[in-house]
Amino acid sequence: MDDFKKGVIKTDLSRRIEKVRVRVLIYTNLFRIEGFIYVIPGSRLIDFLNTPGDFIPITDATLRFLAGEKETLQKDFLALRKSNIILLMEAEERGTEKAVPGL
Repeated sequence: MDDFKKGVIKTDLSRRIEKVRVRVLIYTNLFRIEGFIYVIPGSRLIDFLNTPGDFIPITDATLRFLAGEKETLQKDFLALRKSNIILLMEAEERGTEKAVPGL
């Protein structure tokens, strides 16, 4: 009976799926979101988007309003509705972005 304490959920660690953390850049109608998603090693971002469910979890997120506001929001966790995504791409690690002339 001690295993069933109120508010505690026990999981079978042998059933866990290994995932890797991927930095992504996401655009919606209102925001530019930079943060991390967790995917199965070797899978593609489109595979991640095609998993069941309406929301994707994002950690360590920075949200910037697209409508010219300079304020940013920092969130440890957010759930983004997939139907709100306009653009999703893997982001470079901070400080490694490179400008391409003519683009």
